[in-house]
Amino acid sequence: MVGSLFAGVLACLLLTGCGGGSGAASSSEAPLNPFVGYWWGDDYGGLNIGPTGQGREQIDHRDKLVVWLRFRLVHTQGRPGKAVATIKLTVADVNKRAFVAATHRPPPHVGQLGELVLAEGVVTDKLTMTTFCRTDPDRRCKSSRFG
Repeated sequence: MVGSLFAGVLACLLLTGCGGGSGAASSSEAPLNPFVGYWWGDDYGGLNIGPTGQGREQIDHRDKLVVWLRFRLVHTQGRPGKAVATIKLTVADVNKRAFVAATHRPPPHVGQLGELVLAEGVVTDKLTMTTFCRTDPDRRCKSSRFG
């Protein structure tokens, strides 16, 4: 009887990967942590992502607001030093003329999906093509399409 109970428990552990079915992220999925916090954008704004995955991005040029976005992280993958997050815009306040002139791209809009790419301590927003760094000042974040 003890042998069959042991065999049943062992089979259960093997089927759940010894994780107990906790729903924890696999090693190929990065947690939100690499993106959480404030990221500096030189003197043109910043990127701020909270622990729940809600974020906002602001880009200024010559003391005028060019882009103000609110978004949520919908998926992350990678590892702490190199990761990609898919975002979904929930608010997009964009100076369309300034944005198109600087990027030669259509402005971002509510509901649009985008990517934040983290590599070597720099986050690049693929929608705005703007870089943000964890520390200020950081020479890698001294350029902006809007500056």
